[in-house]
Amino acid sequence: VVLAQLEAALARNANLQVAGTRVAAARAQLQAADAALRPSLNLGASTGATHTLTPVGITTSRSLQPQLQASWEPDLWGRLADRASTADLQYRATQADRDAVALTVAATTAQTYVDLLAREAQLAQTRQTLHTRRQALQLAQDQESVGYISKLQVTQAQSEMESVQQQIPALELAIARQFNALQLLAGDVPARRDTAQADGKAFAALAVPAVPASLPSELLRRRPDLVQTELTLVASDANLRASRAAYLP
Repeated sequence: VVLAQLEAALARNANLQVAGTRVAAARAQLQAADAALRPSLNLGASTGATHTLTPVGITTSRSLQPQLQASWEPDLWGRLADRASTADLQYRATQADRDAVALTVAATTAQTYVDLLAREAQLAQTRQTLHTRRQALQLAQDQESVGYISKLQVTQAQSEMESVQQQIPALELAIARQFNALQLLAGDVPARRDTAQADGKAFAALAVPAVPASLPSELLRRRPDLVQTELTLVASDANLRASRAAYLP
C-alpha cells in the first residue's frame, strides 16, 4: 500500500510537477546557449508582382528572390563558452532541485503513512482498553450490588472507563486528518478513512531497516540539496566570468 501511495505522490504531486517545469525551462536555456556557439543560417525568400499598363493591355511580371544569411560570432574572450557553462550548471542544478523535491515528497508520504498506521494501532489499543474498563465496571457494579465493595469504588471504575472512552473521538479525528494529508500528498481528493476495522496489525508488521553503526561521509554528496547548492555556486562563478568578458572589446 505504501508503495502505491509513493508512486501516486511522485506522479501527481503539484510541487514535483513545478520542479519538472523548471527543469524543462533550464534545458531550453541550455540549448539556446549552446546554439550561440555555432554558426547560424537564415534561409528566406521574397516574392513580388509588378503590373504594367501597355498599349496591348496590362502585363504582370512576378519575381522570386531567395535569400541566405550566415552569421557567426567568434568567442574571443570565452564569454559564450562561459554562458553555455552557466546554462549547463543551472540545468543540472534544477535537476538536483527536482530530485530534492521528489525525495522530500517521498519521505513525507512515507512518514505520513507510518503515522497513520501508528494512530490506528493506538486507536485499536484504546478500544481494547475501553473493553477492559467496561468489564471492570460491570464487575464492580456486581460486587457493589451484593455489598462486597463500596459505591466509591464503582464510581472510580466508571470514571476510568469514561476517561478512556473520551480518547476515541480524538483519535478518530486525528486519523481522519492524517488520512486526508496522505490523500493530498498523493494528489487525490480528501476521503473518509474507515476505522472500524483498525486492529494495529499493519503497524506491527512494519520492519525497521538495519542501519550500520558508521556511514562514510561520501554519502553527503548524494544529497540532492547539497548537489544543487554546489552547482549553483559554480554556475555563479561561470556567470561572473561571462559578465567580465562582456566588458572586453
